[in-house]
Amino acid sequence: MGGLPIKPEINMEVALPPRMIQFSIAPAHQPSRTPAERNRRTIYTYRGRGQADPMLEILNLPNPNESCEVRDSAAVTPQAFTLMNSDVMTDRSIAFALRVQKECRDDTAKQIRRAVQLAYGRFPAANEQEHLESYVSEMLVYHNTHKPEEVEYPKQVVRSLVEEFTGEPFEFIELLNVYDDYVPDSKPWTVSADTRAMADVCLLLLNSNELMYVY
Repeated sequence: MGGLPIKPEINMEVALPPRMIQFSIAPAHQPSRTPAERNRRTIYTYRGRGQADPMLEILNLPNPNESCEVRDSAAVTPQAFTLMNSDVMTDRSIAFALRVQKECRDDTAKQIRRAVQLAYGRFPAANEQEHLESYVSEMLVYHNTHKPEEVEYPKQVVRSLVEEFTGEPFEFIELLNVYDDYVPDSKPWTVSADTRAMADVCLLLLNSNELMYVY
């Protein structure tokens, strides 16, 4: 509990574009350096009014310019797309998969059983176990033939401005120093096909009605 505010990873299309602030440009969003620092509850997240976390914004983040005693409740299509397809959910699914693989080594059936227990607080029924084992086998075939493309973190970004008095355009480079010694979360291209297949099962569990509406 407690500690300094942290900065999570957010979508690069939101993190890097220039934002005007007080007749200048605000710096790009740079996440906290290590997973232990940045992967915490959102209550510990640093909030900038001019740059909302798109993951939280799509999930009804209150307006930071106003007090909010009750959070809006809305279920819209972009939420489902975000929870199925975003980089955040991919990272969390891989982390989930790595945990169950560590706890139940070399036993896919036990890994699935443990994943359901962690997600739902119960063990899977026989038909659920069967379907999930079939699904992970199917996804393993897919991942053995489809290697994910590696994505590199940027080390700098070029900014373009116009000189206030002359109107002449000019550019400067903003260094993203955090990425010099950044410790990323496990990514699809850093884990095995087995882990990616199990992560697909974990992603399914995280998006199920039972977890969304009960827990």
